[in-house]
Amino acid sequence: MNPTIDVVMPVFNGMKTLTRAVNSVFSQAGEFDIHLYCIDDGSQDESAALLCHLAENRDDMTVLINAENIGVSATRNLGVAAGSGSFVGFIDQDDEWVDNKLNRQLAGFDAPHEIRYSTGLQHILLEEGATRPDWCRQEWLESPMTGFLPSALLMTRATWDFVGVFDITLKTGGDDVEWFARARRAGIDHFAVPDAVIRRFISGRNLSSDAINTTQDLLTVVRRQFEERRPS
Repeated sequence: MNPTIDVVMPVFNGMKTLTRAVNSVFSQAGEFDIHLYCIDDGSQDESAALLCHLAENRDDMTVLINAENIGVSATRNLGVAAGSGSFVGFIDQDDEWVDNKLNRQLAGFDAPHEIRYSTGLQHILLEEGATRPDWCRQEWLESPMTGFLPSALLMTRATWDFVGVFDITLKTGGDDVEWFARARRAGIDHFAVPDAVIRRFISGRNLSSDAINTTQDLLTVVRRQFEERRPS
């Protein structure tokens, strides 16, 4: 029986890039079954309508629509809860999976019930017309680098159930950092594909471009880590 993979894509005002992301998921080929869960998080553009159009006549794509914006962490959690696949993966609306991503990562799992997760490298690219933001170093654009981020993540559902959901109090980018930190503290086994598994496109629309709020979320994560490790 083929492994089943639930892929979760949160969407907010993603008209310009979400088709590319969706296509990169369905271009994956291998002995597995994919179901893509796209959740529009109260977009103010026509993202929801485009998602519904892309899902027409597909039984492997589900579109959910939040009546109002609840944040990327809560939206990802909703997507995972909607599925029941033995594996869970993620893709952001402005990212693109490379060909053979899933095959490369699935090869590192012995069984769908084990507690283990996989990442890989990310290839950072600038969208056409975009300028390099201050947080993105020039050398990051020159060669693939470590990719501890949702779009590069693949795990068994048993791992998700063990580690837990994304922290919904972190709305601007710290939720994934906190999840990976929690997984490390729990001693969860991890392996990384030594090549790029995603193309991460940078533009002024990225959530990570909100530098102030992102930094605040990251500081919150760091403070929690320090407090949890401090002797009582």
